[in-house]
This record gives sequence, C-alpha cells and structure tokens, in this order.
Amino acid sequence: MPRLEPLNIKPPAHQRLFLMEGLPTRKWVDDTFKETQRDTLIIFDDQWAECVENRAIEYLFVYGRRHLGISLIGITQNFYQKSKSSTLYRNCMTCFVLLPNHVDSSINATIATKLGYSACYKAARKLFKERRCRYQYVIIRKDVEDPTTPTFYTNAFSDIPELGPNPVFFEENDE
Repeated sequence: MPRLEPLNIKPPAHQRLFLMEGLPTRKWVDDTFKETQRDTLIIFDDQWAECVENRAIEYLFVYGRRHLGISLIGITQNFYQKSKSSTLYRNCMTCFVLLPNHVDSSINATIATKLGYSACYKAARKLFKERRCRYQYVIIRKDVEDPTTPTFYTNAFSDIPELGPNPVFFEENDE
C-alpha cells in the first residue's frame, strides 16, 4: 500500500536507515548483514499476520537477533494470530509494552497472565483507575536476570502526569 505522505527522515551520516513497504526477504537480510552489522533495529508495524508466515522473519527472530545483533519490534493489534511460528516468535520476545485495547480488554490481561504477571497487571489497572489516568501502558521485561532490576512497570518516561515524575514499579506479590 503506498504511503500517504512522503517521508523526510535523514539519519546521521554514520548511520544507515532503510524504509521499506512489506517485509524483508532472506536475500535482503543476507546481503545487508553479510558484513558485521551490529546494533540494528527492525520495526514491523502492523504486519504480524504476514510476519508469522514469513521464513525470513523466522530467521530474524531465531538467528538474527542474537548472531547478527538485530533488535526487533513488532507492533500489532492481533498478538494471537494463529500460526505455528507465532508461538515461537512470542517465546523469543524479551519485552512487551501493553497499551489499552479498547476492542478486547481481556487480551492484555491474558498476555500478562501467560508471562506470570497477573497480580502486577491487576495492581496497575487498579492504580490507573484510582488516579484516573487518561494515558496508560505497562512494560514487561523477560530479559532481566538481576533480581533488583524491575520487570513490570509503568510511567517509564514520566509521561503519565497522574502518576508523578517517577516510574512506578510492581512486584508479583503486590496486590
């Protein structure tokens, strides 16, 4: 689908930026990353259904993210797309940002529960309601090994005025 407006994005001279419609092919990945390319971010915006059926994307999730130094962000409204690969991709993910889902509010609760953060999610929802937060999100990190590092929090950028100037952390035994 063609873009509605032209993009005027210019990266710094020492960085490369690729903008493409659709998904990368395996040939593009191999050609682009045949020389050591580290610290690369690829964002898939609202293409989850296509991603879970694409072998090149499977390669990126399973191999590329570790061996090629690629970070992947998937922005989706249908996290539970039916596919053998979708479970694999979800299991490879290390961070989840859950925004309000006004169509099916149970989806975020399901994701939090499957990740082991049901009590945290309930506590966050309760806090949002008590403080009448207009803007809400929670972050869940699966990649944390240090027990003193938070794994479930909100207001990470002090962007929810009703919660004050600091992040709010939750622990699974909070309720």
